[in-house]
Amino acid sequence: MPHHETYRALLTMAAYSIIGNTVLAVQPMVVGGLADLLHFSERQAGFIASAELAGFSVAGLAVLTFVHRANRRVLALAGVALLVCSDMAACLISSYPAMLICRSVAGMGSAVAYSIFPVLAAASSRPERVFGVVNATSIAYAGAFVWLAPRLLALWHLPGIFLGMALLAVILCPTILWTPARRHQVVAPGLQAAPSRSARSRLNMNIAILLGVTLCLYIGHGGIWAYQERIGMAAGLRRVQVGALLGSSMLIWGVAGSMLATWLGLVIGRIWPQVLSFVISIVAAVLLVVGGSPAIYGVACALIALSWFYGLPYLSGWLALLDPNGRANIACMLVSTTGSALGPGFAAALVGSGSGYASIAAMAGTCYLICLGLVLLNAAYLARSTPSAVGA
Repeated sequence: MPHHETYRALLTMAAYSIIGNTVLAVQPMVVGGLADLLHFSERQAGFIASAELAGFSVAGLAVLTFVHRANRRVLALAGVALLVCSDMAACLISSYPAMLICRSVAGMGSAVAYSIFPVLAAASSRPERVFGVVNATSIAYAGAFVWLAPRLLALWHLPGIFLGMALLAVILCPTILWTPARRHQVVAPGLQAAPSRSARSRLNMNIAILLGVTLCLYIGHGGIWAYQERIGMAAGLRRVQVGALLGSSMLIWGVAGSMLATWLGLVIGRIWPQVLSFVISIVAAVLLVVGGSPAIYGVACALIALSWFYGLPYLSGWLALLDPNGRANIACMLVSTTGSALGPGFAAALVGSGSGYASIAAMAGTCYLICLGLVLLNAAYLARSTPSAVGA
């Protein structure tokens, strides 16, 4: 098979990652648009964001049970169709209950399409590198879309964002033809399946702890991300400025974090990169709490993007090491979106109670502290059970 097929495989996985992450990427602008343009309360907008990701979680749980038996191309087409139809329908909706349902369906479509990416990536021989490259591509897209979103809102309001997401999914559809339809097909040279460590994936203690890390991490990230546009405007920035800061943070610092993970690989092992990412996340949350100025807000945005996407490839790669069949990585997707759904809901409750935006950052910082403790706990567990996995 020609060498360029390696890049074709990476492009295919990047397409699924982009389609799946679109819902999460533009949440801050959608939440702001729902509040300012459709006049939903901030609490309602937060619950819509949660419903979107709850749909993602429900669909992810369903897909987890049959993804290895299904035709992946048919599955991808079904996901894209759900996403496109719900995005188009959202352009015609102005009531809260209908929007709640519609965006939850959009989340389901995203999950179905996205689920194919972790299965392919986990089976590669160097999963940390694959996750790093694909994440960098997806983050670059997300940063560009976040930068563009305020302009779409100004010109075409929320339909501009919804139709933009639908159009992107349609444009990426041809990559479905490059997807191995069945599990036994080889993806590409350089991305060949790693040897199976067990006939069936087992939810052992290592995986359970890492899924706990993922849940807490995304509760914190989800709560901040859903209201990051609101926090910026409260700091005295205009929506276009917030979009520029969020977009540039993703494009520069998010991509830099993911590529740093790709370049460094396992030079300092699997544990220390995650410890560093959580410490940086805690610092960013503190800055959001004590900040209030545009400069501090910008630094916090950069640190959040850097830490998020530097640590993520190592977390994904660690799960792939424990389960090369990819089920743990799909479970990670499910848990991450569950956390992302819970985060905006918790944040909405805090805002609704009158605690202000600082309480959201404080909640996120607490989540990152828990993540740090769980990673250290897992390191100690691995040092006893599988010493090679800690330093490898």
